Amino acid sequence: PAAIELPAKKAAVAARLGLTPETLSRVLSRMRKAGLIEVEQRMISIPDPLALRRWAGGR
Repeated sequence: PAAIELPAKKAAVAARLGLTPETLSRVLSRMRKAGLIEVEQRMISIPDPLALRRWAGGR
């Protein structure tokens, strides 16, 4: 398992990635529904990094 803490609010992270906050929220929601991540405030937990990597590679 892995965990990361976003360095700023989600809106600021979205802007740095060139995304709208809504798009970032949708992506995080899809990953959460797929069981790939758990999000609490600015902390994102990744229970199975390999599964997340496979999911991202299929996009």
